[in-house]
Amino acid sequence: MRTRVILPSYASYLLRAFLPALGAAVLFFVLILELADLFMNLVQYMQNQVPLASIVRAMVLYAPRCVAWSIPVATLFSISYTLGTMHANNELMAVYASGVSMFAFALPFVVFSFILSFGYLVFEDAVVIPTQAAKRAITKQFLKTGGPPAVMGHITIVGSDGLLVWSVANYDAQTDAMNDVTVVERSPDGSFVSRLDAQSATWDGQAWVFSGVRFYSWHGDQLLDAISATWTNPRYSQEPSSFRSGNKPIDEMNLASSKVYVQYLKKAGLPSSGAQAE
Repeated sequence: MRTRVILPSYASYLLRAFLPALGAAVLFFVLILELADLFMNLVQYMQNQVPLASIVRAMVLYAPRCVAWSIPVATLFSISYTLGTMHANNELMAVYASGVSMFAFALPFVVFSFILSFGYLVFEDAVVIPTQAAKRAITKQFLKTGGPPAVMGHITIVGSDGLLVWSVANYDAQTDAMNDVTVVERSPDGSFVSRLDAQSATWDGQAWVFSGVRFYSWHGDQLLDAISATWTNPRYSQEPSSFRSGNKPIDEMNLASSKVYVQYLKKAGLPSSGAQAE
């Protein structure tokens, strides 16, 4: 009973000693990471005559990523520092003498870390990923290293069922339109079933609508060759995100997008362990 009565006082005292140390540690590690990134790109900034305001903007956008990297190590450091300081001041002896067990005494750290883990996940998904993508984009713009264009070229993917192989010369991510499209269908044993060649294709929300189509398919022992101005089939309904994902790093995807991407890789029979680890 005695332990339960005095435990809130200990928890309050612990947090008052721990939170300032955590804040200072996070700021320290963020500063180190920001300076490392700045010095790594400083020569290129100077060569490209990047304005100071633009450099500051890039550093501000990089700050959430630095915070996310700093929180785990800063938490470990702060807990060690807090307990070490209390031990040096003989405060732990008073705690043990009062009948508070080590588990009860450290419980506030466990609860705080548990809550912090959920907050970290939300912060990473809602803040870190968008700002990191924005920072990379403006850094490439400042340093004139280019970036992923709206129109992407030479894309080849395996459909989600593993039977359709798509080859696209140009894909417009803004309008979900493709040019010079070839789709080859194969049977489960890998033999040829059909081939579709189209000048262009657009996404209607459910399937692709092809224009300028030439379609080859087996009919018995004969290879049929059909030509049509427009053609569509519900089977050809590969999600547009499949064509965009291959050109976007997975660390710039939120949880929902990365889940869809990993599922696509698994269904297509492509390596997915690296994406799952990220």
